[in-house]
Amino acid sequence: MRYALLSCALLLLAAGCSFKDKPQGPPQYHAELYVRFLAPEQLLSAQAHFYALESGKNARAIQLEKGAAFNGSGMEFRNPAPQFMRYHYEQRTGFPAELRFSFSAPDADKPTEVALQLTPPALPSYPDTLDPRQGWTLPA
Repeated sequence: MRYALLSCALLLLAAGCSFKDKPQGPPQYHAELYVRFLAPEQLLSAQAHFYALESGKNARAIQLEKGAAFNGSGMEFRNPAPQFMRYHYEQRTGFPAELRFSFSAPDADKPTEVALQLTPPALPSYPDTLDPRQGWTLPA
């Protein structure tokens, strides 16, 4: 009797632990987009990283066949290491009126466009002359 129950339990455990191939859906992709504007230098910088999401939580950096663009200009592809593939754009310009990334996933028919808004930096203003004897103090 004990052996019969033990055999049934082992059979159920073996059936529960069997690996079945899960049906694979369409591949999923992830994009990380970064924009930075340095006001004193009037420098606009943008980066884009693209990943193919694999089973579980694994992501693999990928290079896009058609590349990526920022504000209508192509982005430079940089590949210092396979896990750090990225697209980069840099330009000296005033504060941008529009921020727009465009790229195509490997299996997409048309490009994806992402429009972003960036708040202009608030720069402090000071009087032309500062005299500590008049009680002016600079913020820390």
